[in-house]
Amino acid sequence: MTKYSNIPQYLKNNTKKLKGKTPKFILQKGAYHLERSKKNEIDALMNMPRVVVPTNNYFPLQLFDNTRGYLTTIAQQTAACYDQGLYDACSVMTRKLLEVLIIEAFERHNISNKLKNSSDNFYYLSDLIEIFKTETTWNIGRNAKNSLPSLKKMRDLSAHNRRYIARKIDLDKLKDDLRIVLEELIHIIDYPNWK
Repeated sequence: MTKYSNIPQYLKNNTKKLKGKTPKFILQKGAYHLERSKKNEIDALMNMPRVVVPTNNYFPLQLFDNTRGYLTTIAQQTAACYDQGLYDACSVMTRKLLEVLIIEAFERHNISNKLKNSSDNFYYLSDLIEIFKTETTWNIGRNAKNSLPSLKKMRDLSAHNRRYIARKIDLDKLKDDLRIVLEELIHIIDYPNWK
């Protein structure tokens, strides 16, 4: 592109609506913004990725309705990673989702101190899972209890093993287990009644 010597004048000239032409810029509250169709043209020229709308292909996103905004965001990012074939990223995000839900189950029931070490930091996921499975405040189903270790193992490989590359088939093997565990955790937390 040719460099303009008088940028303020260029912006002003390209904000006006001319006969049958869409302006390049929109002036709002003292700031210039690129008009949407012009932005789309530039994005196409530069091969910018489109916004990814996550699907229910990895787990039902509806599970996270009526939870917390940050959980919905983590769930959507996790699902989007799966949809885009970013399987290691999906595994790591799944691990984060499990950690958050386990911690929130304990916080919901005012027993989060059981998950912390002497420095007041939360334990690692392996310890969180074991403490969660043996907690007597709730009764977890056998399927969820049996699924947690295998979910953790694969997520750990993606996060910590430099030679392991997760594949779609790896995640697909555990999708049913993941759905069971997520739903069980969300049910234990009972977000609609947690103030």
